[in-house]
Order: sequence, then C-alpha cells, then structure tokens
Amino acid sequence: MSARAYSLWGGALLVALGVVGLFAGVRVLVLNSETLEDLLHILAGGLLLWAGSRGSDGQAVIWTRIVAVIFLALGVAAFVDPDLFGVFTYDLSRVDTVLHLLYGVVGMWAGWRVKAA
Repeated sequence: MSARAYSLWGGALLVALGVVGLFAGVRVLVLNSETLEDLLHILAGGLLLWAGSRGSDGQAVIWTRIVAVIFLALGVAAFVDPDLFGVFTYDLSRVDTVLHLLYGVVGMWAGWRVKAA
C-alpha cells in the first residue's frame, strides 16, 4: 500500500466514521463515539483525503506519517488510561484501542516505505 492509497482510503474511512459518530450517540457498534473524537476523526480524515487526492506524493507521505504516529500514540495511551487522561468522557473500548494501533502501524508501514520528496 502506498502512502497515497493509505491517505485516500484511510481518510475516507475516518471521515465516514466521524460523520456517523456525530449522529449515532455514545457508541457506533462497539466503538466509542463522542463529539470531540468524531470531529478529530473528520479533521484527520480530511487532511488525509486532501493529501491523497490533491497533495504531492511528498505531502501524502508526510501526512500519512504524521497521522500514523498520532494514532499509534493514542493507541498506546489508551492502554494506559482508556479515557485518555480525562480528554474523553467515556472510556475507549479495547476495540477502539486496537483499531487505533492498527491504523497507526499500517500508516507507518505505508508512510515509511518510501522517502519523502
């Protein structure tokens, strides 16, 4: 998977999850859903979509790397404290945490396969 593909697919998934979460309430299936988290998903997804569709290859790589590191850090932090040290009202589920880690690992793989332009 290229950084551009990760940006496009990952960005679309984050935006969709954020929009659904805004209207779903506290849970979307087994995933935590809060307004702040949903807005952050939409923001991160929008940045990735922009980088994947309009940005240069270098921009797609850079934004993929940035988002991957953030999601990986969030996943690790959620294992330590599921409400992310008081940022969220509701605890992130283990499924949330594992998905954040997976999103981060796949993004790091996609972002570091090539050198940034």
